[in-house]
Amino acid sequence: MRWKFFVCFFLGAALCLAIMAPIFSDDKDGFPQQIDALNDQIQIGNLLTGLYLTDAQVAEIIPLSRRAGALRENVRNLRDSMVKKHGAKYVSLLTTMREEIFKTGDASEESKKAFFNVESQVRDKKKEMNEELQSLNKQVQAILTDNQKVIVAEYQPCVVPVQSITHPERIGASPDNSGVIKHLEDIREISGEDWPEKKAAILAKLTVKLKNKLMKDEVPSMLEKIGAVMEEARAMSADEFELEKEKLAARVVPAHEKESFDSALKWKIDKFLLHKSFAEVAEMKSGYDRTAARGRQKDKPAYQKKIRPVSSPEP
Repeated sequence: MRWKFFVCFFLGAALCLAIMAPIFSDDKDGFPQQIDALNDQIQIGNLLTGLYLTDAQVAEIIPLSRRAGALRENVRNLRDSMVKKHGAKYVSLLTTMREEIFKTGDASEESKKAFFNVESQVRDKKKEMNEELQSLNKQVQAILTDNQKVIVAEYQPCVVPVQSITHPERIGASPDNSGVIKHLEDIREISGEDWPEKKAAILAKLTVKLKNKLMKDEVPSMLEKIGAVMEEARAMSADEFELEKEKLAARVVPAHEKESFDSALKWKIDKFLLHKSFAEVAEMKSGYDRTAARGRQKDKPAYQKKIRPVSSPEP
């Protein structure tokens, strides 16, 4: 009887392991990838909710995002192939380089040459990929309106949707100079009698701020430029100011702010609009949006619904 007990015990244990193995395997190998993919999709969806792309814009961006995904996949496959082919040699080389760098602060010329030989194929392919990705990014920027560029650049990636994904006061304004324009509008309201004193106070405050943003020798020329722009803005008629305000503001927006905006826009287009899942998310959201629209139409009172006219019978 005892041997029967042990046989049943081992058979039961083997059966449990067979049943549980896929679960543990998924937990280790499948769930992290699924979670990452779902996070990415939700973040793309949250951006699209506030971006209000037209169907035509989506249709133009989808092939660009698919091309970007294919480029990244090609480089990834090439690197995986290289690792499989030269894995042991690569590990040995990197181990040697680690020891050399930790001991002397630099790798030997022999190690550098070997490293570049191993990496050259992937590096060249990655360079080609980055060049084409830059071109795709510019094409997406050309598709977006100025307002949409602001939304993309200021989007804070989130899984739980927030009330507003960007600053609503920025919408409708130039992505770089809305704050400057507001200051110029306020300056135009200052009376001529108060202007000299107010101007001096404004420039004094700006001096402190600019010292934290610009090189020391750049501050005087920027203050002079700002002073000239303020005077020009005050001298203009209302119509002239409306026509010229963007150009005036552009003259005094620090270069680093524009670079920061451009960098954020480029990075977030790469991250979200040129993501491999963009097409899938856009299509899913489109389906949900159409369903929601039908539901809203269904819930309208009868007097708000479109009624098909019925032709009167001929007399």
